[in-house]
Amino acid sequence: MGAHAHDILAVLFASSGDFEKAKKEFETALSLNPGSAGLLMSCAGWAGALGEPERGAEAADRAIRLNPNYPVWAGNTLRHAYFAVGRYEDALSIVERQPFETLTRWGLVTRAAIYAGLDRLKEAKSAVADTLSQYPDVTIESFISDPGMSDDERRRFDETMCKAGFPVCAKDDGPADAAVAALLPECSAPNPS
Repeated sequence: MGAHAHDILAVLFASSGDFEKAKKEFETALSLNPGSAGLLMSCAGWAGALGEPERGAEAADRAIRLNPNYPVWAGNTLRHAYFAVGRYEDALSIVERQPFETLTRWGLVTRAAIYAGLDRLKEAKSAVADTLSQYPDVTIESFISDPGMSDDERRRFDETMCKAGFPVCAKDDGPADAAVAALLPECSAPNPS
């Protein structure tokens, strides 16, 4: 099996929260092709979830040196690698290079969180409005319930999303994928009716 196949397996494992298996697959992929900018970009985006955010930022730095004209999809992983370690200026430079229409739900949320992390609150509030206009059910609670996120990433998103002005608690009447176990103490209180 080649490096690309191990990378795909790693992403599948990480997406489902099996970080131990994901880490092994990423390590195997990198050992097979350590100079692949694409592989470094993929690993960079998941390093925070694997408990190695600094390693992710280093992989992002290296990937950009190898391919400064990286593809649009790579902006997602590079942005997240920098966000995960609090390198908000670097994360913002990635966001600003991405065409707005290519930003995913994650990209839009992270964009707002980056502005909040930089204390650019007017821009953060505007980015929250952009996000909610496309994804009205986004809340801090539902977003940080993603199984592909480490506790440290959850804390960073909780802090910056709150500062940006996202709604906190998941809605009971939202879509099935927004229904989550209460992760935030303020959301687990009984709802007075």
